[in-house]
Amino acid sequence: MWQRIASAYLSWQVYATWILYIASTFINLYIGYYAVVLVGIGDIFHKNRAQILSKGAFLILGTLGLVCGFGLLSLGVAYFISGFVLRFLCKHYLIREHKFDELFRKYRHQTDYSKRHVLAMMWPNAWRDGLVTVTAYLTGQATVLMSSGFLTLYETGIYSFSMQVVNALISIASGMFSAYVPAIQSAYVSRNRKVMKDLYAKSMACAFHLSFWGIIVFAAIGIPIVQLLRHDFVIERSAFLMLALSIYLLNRHRNSACFISTMNKLPYTFSFIFFGVISISATYVGLAYFHLGLWGLILIPLAVQSIYNNWKWNQVVNRYLHTTEIRLMRQGTADLMRIVGNKIFKTKS
Repeated sequence: MWQRIASAYLSWQVYATWILYIASTFINLYIGYYAVVLVGIGDIFHKNRAQILSKGAFLILGTLGLVCGFGLLSLGVAYFISGFVLRFLCKHYLIREHKFDELFRKYRHQTDYSKRHVLAMMWPNAWRDGLVTVTAYLTGQATVLMSSGFLTLYETGIYSFSMQVVNALISIASGMFSAYVPAIQSAYVSRNRKVMKDLYAKSMACAFHLSFWGIIVFAAIGIPIVQLLRHDFVIERSAFLMLALSIYLLNRHRNSACFISTMNKLPYTFSFIFFGVISISATYVGLAYFHLGLWGLILIPLAVQSIYNNWKWNQVVNRYLHTTEIRLMRQGTADLMRIVGNKIFKTKS
């Protein structure tokens, strides 16, 4: 499909950049274990700092390459280098802040657990989690490709821009949950369900409120600013809000699935893959044969995921924590207000 969409723009540089991007993605995943270790020990601060600095390196190198006339290839090279920057920084923080150099030397040549033994322990969940990750990625990218294939260039631009804005807002809103994942896993190991519930409630309430107000503010203020800068770029508020709802619900049940995975269980694997395939197929049929356009691209995935995933895994977690969605949000909101109140009180005193 991508050859048909972008046939007029293909050149050796595009192919070279594409190959380099694929290679960079593989290498960055392969050498990214230091970042995983930082998350595993709960050092989210240094992991995020390393990510910010590596993204900064990508932007600087990419910009310099474009200014110097190297074109699209400069972005592929910048992405390749940024992966090594992330690895170097994460390893640096592990050694400097946590003295991991001693552990590296001690266990580098350990013989208690062979690679085959470790792989045998990890493989049952690793392949399932890998399939879920690939399905989630393909599901997200498929809608962008289909928008290019079946919508006008104008509609594709609006859809892609709206996706970027909503994903950015919801990713920021979910930052607290990402930071709490190691603590939730630790609480599960120690069988402290109350701590798990408190952390989950605060992070889910934070994700809801930041997502809600961020989306509302952008719809009320951001859209008029965009239209002021580009008069021909008209974003329909109703479509934007419906897309935001769809992505929020998707992210919400994925967070619930992540919570379940901290208990070393992955019961959601089949449903994620099955409804992901159904979502892509139904969206393609709706666009290709019924010409549903932009609204079909938004509503079909929302309808498919709402059949099961959007409520099932939230319910599983809430039952485990002996709560409901409403009580969970009330508790989390109260905890957040208490934290904010304490910080304000300390600042004034």
